[in-house]
Amino acid sequence: MGATTQAFLIANYFVGYGFNVCYIEANKNDSIKNLKNFYPIILGEESKKITYNKIDIFYNSSFEDFPKILTMDYEVFIFDYGEFLHTSEESFASADFRIVVSGAKAWEEEYIHNVFKIYHIYNDINFIFSFVDEDDREFITENMEDLKVYFSDYAPNIFKSANEKIYDEIFKDYITFNEIKG
Repeated sequence: MGATTQAFLIANYFVGYGFNVCYIEANKNDSIKNLKNFYPIILGEESKKITYNKIDIFYNSSFEDFPKILTMDYEVFIFDYGEFLHTSEESFASADFRIVVSGAKAWEEEYIHNVFKIYHIYNDINFIFSFVDEDDREFITENMEDLKVYFSDYAPNIFKSANEKIYDEIFKDYITFNEIKG
């Protein structure tokens, strides 16, 4: 719940630091191309690519598309694998940063349990919870024990800045300069 929103918010975060960023829809949803119905996007010459808000967006990308995209002139590649159950362990393992996004409702608990089945392999997973009431945050944090747990701000617009404190913490070893965002 909210993986695509977080992926775009992270893309905006890096664009704010002046990085050349691309978002890659690496799931079978094929829903990103619908951005054209809501935003004045720029259609790229390359197939399955749109540009908006200084972010190149590759929609409906498949594993076969990745080598070509990865040779392009980007400093940050953000892969949106969608629902965790549909993410291959190879893709998850190859990520420089692992972020799992979830809700915290009773019916969403099963999704987090799927992550814990492989968590013992990856102790660097960052968990971002969306739409969690302030009263429930302490309970969730305690039940997640010593894991890296964050709670997303309310961020309905995927092309505006949000969660900067969260991303500052997650990427603190990646962004090692103190430039003014522009």
